[in-house]
Amino acid sequence: MKTNLLSFVLSLAVISAAQAQTVLYDFNTPGQLTGDLTYAQNVAGGTQQSSGGLSNSGYVEGSDFNTSQFTAVAKAAYATSTAADFTLTQSVYFKTLPTIDLGTFSGQDPVILGISDSGTQAANNQNLLINLTPNFIASTVRINNPNDSGNVVLEFKGGSNGGQFGPATTVSVAADSWFFFEVNYNYRTGPNNWLLEYTLYSSLDDGTLDTELFNLTLNGAIQANIFGADPELYGFLASDTQLSSSIQGFDNATLVGVPEPSSGALLASVGLGLAAWTRRRGARSKGA
Repeated sequence: MKTNLLSFVLSLAVISAAQAQTVLYDFNTPGQLTGDLTYAQNVAGGTQQSSGGLSNSGYVEGSDFNTSQFTAVAKAAYATSTAADFTLTQSVYFKTLPTIDLGTFSGQDPVILGISDSGTQAANNQNLLINLTPNFIASTVRINNPNDSGNVVLEFKGGSNGGQFGPATTVSVAADSWFFFEVNYNYRTGPNNWLLEYTLYSSLDDGTLDTELFNLTLNGAIQANIFGADPELYGFLASDTQLSSSIQGFDNATLVGVPEPSSGALLASVGLGLAAWTRRRGARSKGA
Protein backbone atom coordinates (compact mmCIF):
# COMPACT_ATOMS: atom_id res chain seq x y z
CA MET A 1 0.00 0.00 0.00
CA LYS A 2 2.85 2.40 0.77
CA THR A 3 4.36 1.64 -2.62
CA ASN A 4 1.08 2.47 -4.33
CA LEU A 5 0.84 5.73 -2.38
CA LEU A 6 4.37 6.74 -3.31
CA SER A 7 3.77 5.96 -6.99
CA PHE A 8 0.56 7.95 -6.94
CA VAL A 9 2.19 11.00 -5.35
CA LEU A 10 5.18 10.90 -7.70
CA SER A 11 2.88 10.64 -10.70
CA LEU A 12 1.11 13.80 -9.54
CA ALA A 13 4.43 15.61 -9.25
CA VAL A 14 5.41 14.53 -12.77
CA ILE A 15 2.06 15.67 -14.19
CA SER A 16 2.38 19.01 -12.39
CA ALA A 17 5.87 19.57 -13.79
CA ALA A 18 4.77 18.59 -17.30
CA GLN A 19 1.93 21.13 -17.23
CA ALA A 20 4.19 24.05 -16.30
CA GLN A 21 4.65 26.34 -19.28
CA THR A 22 5.97 29.57 -17.82
CA VAL A 23 8.29 30.87 -15.11
CA LEU A 24 7.83 34.11 -13.16
CA TYR A 25 10.95 36.21 -12.63
CA ASP A 26 10.13 38.81 -9.96
CA PHE A 27 13.76 39.98 -9.62
CA ASN A 28 13.52 40.01 -5.82
CA THR A 29 16.23 37.36 -5.46
CA PRO A 30 19.78 38.56 -6.21
CA GLY A 31 21.23 37.07 -9.39
CA GLN A 32 17.96 36.29 -11.18
CA LEU A 33 18.76 38.39 -14.23
CA THR A 34 22.26 37.09 -14.90
CA GLY A 35 22.08 33.74 -13.06
CA ASP A 36 18.61 32.26 -13.54
CA LEU A 37 18.46 33.57 -17.10
CA THR A 38 21.00 33.33 -19.92
CA TYR A 39 22.02 36.97 -20.18
CA ALA A 40 23.83 38.81 -22.98
CA GLN A 41 24.37 42.53 -23.45
CA ASN A 42 25.92 44.99 -25.85
CA VAL A 43 27.80 47.94 -24.27
CA ALA A 44 25.50 48.20 -21.23
CA GLY A 45 22.26 46.40 -20.55
CA GLY A 46 19.81 46.44 -17.69
CA THR A 47 20.95 45.82 -14.11
CA GLN A 48 19.05 44.15 -11.29
CA GLN A 49 18.29 46.40 -8.33
CA SER A 50 16.91 45.55 -4.89
CA SER A 51 14.30 48.34 -4.98
CA GLY A 52 12.48 50.59 -7.42
CA GLY A 53 10.11 47.99 -8.82
CA LEU A 54 6.44 47.28 -8.14
CA SER A 55 5.67 48.19 -4.51
CA ASN A 56 9.36 49.23 -4.38
CA SER A 57 10.46 45.61 -4.78
CA GLY A 58 13.41 44.37 -6.83
CA TYR A 59 13.41 45.02 -10.55
CA VAL A 60 15.60 45.38 -13.64
CA GLU A 61 16.67 48.97 -14.11
CA GLY A 62 17.00 50.11 -17.69
CA SER A 63 20.32 51.42 -18.90
CA ASP A 64 20.81 55.12 -19.66
CA PHE A 65 23.64 54.21 -22.00
CA ASN A 66 23.31 55.08 -25.69
CA THR A 67 23.03 52.10 -28.03
CA SER A 68 22.20 49.59 -25.32
CA GLN A 69 20.84 46.11 -25.92
CA PHE A 70 20.34 43.05 -23.74
CA THR A 71 18.64 39.67 -23.95
CA ALA A 72 17.61 37.43 -21.05
CA VAL A 73 16.55 33.90 -22.02
CA ALA A 74 14.91 31.15 -19.94
CA LYS A 75 17.40 28.35 -19.30
CA ALA A 76 14.95 25.42 -19.46
CA ALA A 77 12.83 24.98 -22.58
CA TYR A 78 9.16 24.09 -22.74
CA ALA A 79 8.67 21.09 -25.05
CA THR A 80 5.57 21.12 -27.22
CA SER A 81 4.24 19.66 -30.48
CA THR A 82 3.00 21.46 -33.55
CA ALA A 83 0.77 18.50 -34.41
CA ALA A 84 -2.02 20.18 -32.39
CA ASP A 85 -3.12 23.72 -31.56
CA PHE A 86 -1.65 25.36 -28.45
CA THR A 87 -1.34 28.77 -26.79
CA LEU A 88 1.62 30.22 -24.89
CA THR A 89 1.45 33.45 -22.89
CA GLN A 90 4.22 35.83 -21.80
CA SER A 91 4.05 39.14 -19.99
CA VAL A 92 6.08 41.85 -18.30
CA TYR A 93 5.57 45.07 -16.37
CA PHE A 94 7.55 48.13 -17.46
CA LYS A 95 7.80 51.71 -16.25
CA THR A 96 8.31 54.79 -18.39
CA LEU A 97 10.80 57.48 -17.39
CA PRO A 98 9.65 60.77 -15.86
CA THR A 99 10.98 62.55 -18.95
CA ILE A 100 11.17 60.86 -22.33
CA ASP A 101 13.05 62.81 -24.96
CA LEU A 102 14.09 60.96 -28.08
CA GLY A 103 14.58 64.14 -30.08
CA THR A 104 14.07 63.57 -33.79
CA PHE A 105 14.88 59.87 -33.51
CA SER A 106 12.11 57.74 -35.03
CA GLY A 107 11.84 55.36 -32.11
CA GLN A 108 13.29 52.44 -30.21
CA ASP A 109 12.29 48.98 -28.97
CA PRO A 110 12.90 49.00 -25.21
CA VAL A 111 10.47 46.16 -24.36
CA ILE A 112 10.65 42.92 -26.34
CA LEU A 113 9.07 39.56 -25.51
CA GLY A 114 9.77 36.51 -27.64
CA ILE A 115 9.98 32.75 -28.02
CA SER A 116 12.77 30.85 -29.75
CA ASP A 117 14.00 27.32 -30.32
CA SER A 118 17.47 28.46 -29.22
CA GLY A 119 18.56 28.89 -25.61
CA THR A 120 20.85 31.78 -26.52
CA GLN A 121 19.99 35.13 -28.07
CA ALA A 122 22.94 37.40 -28.74
CA ALA A 123 22.52 41.13 -28.15
CA ASN A 124 23.44 42.93 -31.36
CA ASN A 125 23.54 46.65 -32.07
CA GLN A 126 22.33 46.25 -35.66
CA ASN A 127 18.61 46.27 -34.84
CA LEU A 128 18.10 43.67 -32.15
CA LEU A 129 14.56 42.81 -33.24
CA ILE A 130 15.62 41.24 -36.54
CA ASN A 131 19.08 39.96 -35.60
CA LEU A 132 18.19 37.43 -32.94
CA THR A 133 19.20 33.80 -33.32
CA PRO A 134 16.72 31.90 -35.60
CA ASN A 135 14.17 30.59 -35.19
CA PHE A 136 12.18 33.13 -33.19
CA ILE A 137 9.05 35.24 -32.85
CA ALA A 138 9.54 38.60 -31.14
CA SER A 139 6.96 41.22 -30.18
CA THR A 140 8.01 44.70 -29.18
CA VAL A 141 6.66 47.79 -27.49
CA ARG A 142 8.16 50.52 -29.63
CA ILE A 143 8.32 53.99 -28.08
CA ASN A 144 8.18 57.11 -30.20
CA ASN A 145 8.52 60.75 -29.17
CA PRO A 146 8.56 62.43 -32.57
CA ASN A 147 10.31 65.79 -32.78
CA ASP A 148 10.47 66.10 -29.00
CA SER A 149 6.68 66.60 -28.94
CA GLY A 150 6.28 65.38 -25.35
CA ASN A 151 3.79 62.82 -26.64
CA VAL A 152 4.82 59.26 -25.83
CA VAL A 153 3.49 56.80 -28.39
CA LEU A 154 3.61 53.01 -28.23
CA GLU A 155 3.67 50.93 -31.39
CA PHE A 156 3.50 47.15 -31.54
CA LYS A 157 5.87 45.49 -33.97
CA GLY A 158 6.99 41.96 -34.49
CA GLY A 159 9.84 40.08 -36.05
CA SER A 160 10.43 36.52 -37.15
CA ASN A 161 13.62 35.03 -38.60
CA GLY A 162 14.98 38.26 -39.99
CA GLY A 163 11.70 39.86 -41.11
CA GLN A 164 9.40 42.38 -39.47
CA PHE A 165 5.66 42.95 -39.41
CA GLY A 166 3.77 46.01 -38.16
CA PRO A 167 3.54 48.63 -36.85
CA ALA A 168 0.06 47.54 -35.95
CA THR A 169 -1.41 50.38 -33.92
CA THR A 170 -0.41 53.24 -31.65
CA VAL A 171 -1.52 54.59 -28.28
CA SER A 172 -0.36 57.54 -26.19
CA VAL A 173 0.82 56.76 -22.67
CA ALA A 174 1.85 58.68 -19.57
CA ALA A 175 5.42 59.24 -18.42
CA ASP A 176 6.65 57.95 -15.05
CA SER A 177 3.99 55.23 -15.01
CA TRP A 178 3.76 51.43 -14.86
CA PHE A 179 2.29 49.35 -17.69
CA PHE A 180 1.59 45.65 -18.25
CA PHE A 181 2.36 44.09 -21.64
CA GLU A 182 1.06 40.60 -22.50
CA VAL A 183 1.48 38.50 -25.64
CA ASN A 184 -0.51 35.36 -26.50
CA TYR A 185 1.13 33.12 -29.09
CA ASN A 186 -1.68 31.01 -30.60
CA TYR A 187 -0.43 28.19 -32.83
CA ARG A 188 -2.89 26.55 -35.21
CA THR A 189 -2.32 23.52 -37.42
CA GLY A 190 -4.23 25.04 -40.35
CA PRO A 191 -3.09 27.77 -42.74
CA ASN A 192 -1.63 31.00 -41.31
CA ASN A 193 -0.15 29.22 -38.33
CA TRP A 194 0.47 31.99 -35.80
CA LEU A 195 -2.22 34.27 -34.39
CA LEU A 196 -0.67 36.85 -32.06
CA GLU A 197 -2.63 38.78 -29.46
CA TYR A 198 -1.20 41.89 -27.77
CA THR A 199 -2.73 43.46 -24.67
CA LEU A 200 -1.55 46.59 -22.89
CA TYR A 201 -2.82 47.81 -19.51
CA SER A 202 -1.90 50.76 -17.37
CA SER A 203 -0.96 49.57 -13.89
CA LEU A 204 -0.90 50.86 -10.36
CA ASP A 205 2.43 50.93 -8.51
CA ASP A 206 1.57 47.65 -6.74
CA GLY A 207 0.94 45.77 -10.00
CA THR A 208 -2.85 46.01 -9.94
CA LEU A 209 -4.07 46.36 -13.52
CA ASP A 210 -5.93 49.59 -14.13
CA THR A 211 -7.19 50.39 -17.64
CA GLU A 212 -6.95 48.25 -20.77
CA LEU A 213 -5.40 50.57 -23.32
CA PHE A 214 -5.95 48.19 -26.18
CA ASN A 215 -6.22 44.58 -27.25
CA LEU A 216 -4.98 43.75 -30.73
CA THR A 217 -5.04 40.47 -32.65
CA LEU A 218 -2.84 39.82 -35.68
CA ASN A 219 -4.27 36.87 -37.61
CA GLY A 220 -1.72 34.90 -39.57
CA ALA A 221 1.12 37.25 -38.71
CA ILE A 222 3.50 34.35 -39.30
CA GLN A 223 2.15 31.88 -41.85
CA ALA A 224 4.77 29.15 -41.67
CA ASN A 225 5.57 26.67 -38.92
CA ILE A 226 9.06 27.97 -38.25
CA PHE A 227 9.81 25.72 -35.26
CA GLY A 228 9.42 22.22 -36.75
CA ALA A 229 7.41 19.25 -35.46
CA ASP A 230 8.43 18.93 -31.79
CA PRO A 231 10.11 22.17 -30.76
CA GLU A 232 11.62 23.04 -27.42
CA LEU A 233 10.79 26.70 -26.91
CA TYR A 234 12.62 29.24 -24.77
CA GLY A 235 11.00 32.50 -23.70
CA PHE A 236 13.05 35.67 -23.61
CA LEU A 237 12.93 39.30 -22.52
CA ALA A 238 15.01 41.80 -24.46
CA SER A 239 15.56 45.53 -24.83
CA ASP A 240 16.95 47.64 -27.67
CA THR A 241 17.47 51.34 -26.97
CA GLN A 242 19.40 53.77 -29.14
CA LEU A 243 20.50 57.38 -28.64
CA SER A 244 18.60 57.75 -25.36
CA SER A 245 16.64 55.73 -22.86
CA SER A 246 12.86 55.66 -22.69
CA ILE A 247 11.91 53.34 -19.83
CA GLN A 248 12.94 53.14 -16.21
CA GLY A 249 12.84 49.37 -15.92
CA PHE A 250 11.07 45.99 -15.89
CA ASP A 251 9.44 43.82 -13.25
CA ASN A 252 7.59 40.50 -12.92
CA ALA A 253 8.50 38.97 -16.28
CA THR A 254 6.64 35.73 -17.05
CA LEU A 255 8.52 33.77 -19.71
CA VAL A 256 7.92 30.46 -21.47
CA GLY A 257 10.04 27.74 -19.92
CA VAL A 258 10.03 25.02 -17.28
CA PRO A 259 10.54 25.98 -13.61
CA GLU A 260 13.05 24.05 -11.55
CA PRO A 261 11.27 21.96 -8.91
CA SER A 262 11.52 23.39 -5.41
CA SER A 263 11.12 21.65 -2.09
CA GLY A 264 8.04 23.77 -1.43
CA ALA A 265 6.41 22.69 -4.68
CA LEU A 266 7.30 19.07 -3.98
CA LEU A 267 5.80 19.21 -0.51
CA ALA A 268 2.67 20.82 -1.94
CA SER A 269 2.39 18.01 -4.48
CA VAL A 270 2.87 15.43 -1.75
CA GLY A 271 0.21 17.12 0.38
CA LEU A 272 -2.25 17.15 -2.50
CA GLY A 273 -1.44 13.54 -3.26
CA LEU A 274 -1.98 12.44 0.32
CA ALA A 275 -5.29 14.31 0.52
CA ALA A 276 -6.54 12.80 -2.73
CA TRP A 277 -5.39 9.32 -1.72
CA THR A 278 -7.11 9.67 1.68
CA ARG A 279 -10.36 10.75 0.06
CA ARG A 280 -10.19 7.85 -2.37
CA ARG A 281 -9.57 5.33 0.43
CA GLY A 282 -12.43 6.84 2.43
CA ALA A 283 -14.78 6.49 -0.51
CA ARG A 284 -13.75 2.87 -0.97
CA SER A 285 -14.31 2.15 2.72
CA LYS A 286 -17.83 3.59 2.59
CA GLY A 287 -18.64 1.62 -0.52
CA ALA A 288 -17.34 -1.67 0.94
